[in-house]
Formats: sequence, C-alpha cells, structure tokens
Amino acid sequence: MVKRVADLTDLPLKWESIRALRIQAARGLGLFVSTVPGQAGCLGNLKDCSANHEALKAILFLMTKSRTIETPTVDALSEKGKMFLEESNYPDKTSLVAVAHRDAWSAKRCLTTLKRKWIRHEMPKDKFADAKEDIAVAALAPDEPEAAPEPEEPLAEVESMGSEVEPVATEESGASGPAPLAAEDRRR
Repeated sequence: MVKRVADLTDLPLKWESIRALRIQAARGLGLFVSTVPGQAGCLGNLKDCSANHEALKAILFLMTKSRTIETPTVDALSEKGKMFLEESNYPDKTSLVAVAHRDAWSAKRCLTTLKRKWIRHEMPKDKFADAKEDIAVAALAPDEPEAAPEPEEPLAEVESMGSEVEPVATEESGASGPAPLAAEDRRR
C-alpha cells in the first residue's frame, strides 16, 4: 500500500507568516526550541510539543490539507526548514544546514509523539478534559445544521406548579403563563 505524503510546498510561507518564528530565527535560534535546558533539539515530549505549537500547527495544517497522518520525512522537513531560515535572515549562514536538519528531527519527533498520543485512546485524568475534547470535536466538525431541540410545553410547567399559580394572559402575546407573584411571595 502506498503511503500518502503531505504536500509541504507552502510550509516555509506558513512559517514566515508567524512573527514569533521569524524573530526566533533572526536571533540565531532554531525553528524548534527545546524545553530541556542545555538540549539543542526537541526530545519529542508533550512539553516540547506545546512550546513549539505554532510551528507544528503549520505542518499539521498541511498534513490535514493533504489528508494524511503520516509524518513527513526528515529530508523534506530539512529542505523546507533551510528555505525558511534563509528567508528569515538566519545570522550564521555556515550552520544553516545543520540547524535545519536538527529542526527537521525535532519536528519529526514532536509529530510522532502527537500521532501516537492521538491514536492511543486514554481516559483523561482531568474532569474537564472530556468537555474540552467535545468542544474541539464540535469545532472541527463540518458545518452541518443541527436539529433544533423541541420546545417544552409551557402548560406542563404551569400544571406542575400546582394550584398556587394561576395562568394569566399577557398583553403582548396573549399567551398564558404563570401569574406574577406578590412581593411577600417572592421572599420565600
């Protein structure tokens, strides 16, 4: 079976449109920054993924556009990283290829970590994680009109209140609803 490969032709332009990445490259730092002190490249842990989310988001967008979950090759990422570093005026031209290759491996590690995390179906420890995931799924879902919930019967609500409340017609709509409570009844 042939693997589908992501089309990364627009990747340097996507990275170029992110101001923080341009500034980072112009200062002489790589495209991907490690969260471990003293470490040059990313290790591919979740902390590194969250620290480099902007660069990863551009790659993931192009992977989604190409409809593939296969991580791009290191050679393809290295070539695009070199193009980005050249365009963003990386100060040390002699180490450009080495930094681009290091960034390509960092991206590959982070993408592989995200892919493995996505494939593994785990129960989150955070009680709000399910709600966050539902929001993310709803945001990424195609725009389809949702079925409107059926309105509840207003008379059923009035009947459940008992004999204390009598339906009164309102002037605006002519519909019946619960009678307004007196000031002493509101305090209870």
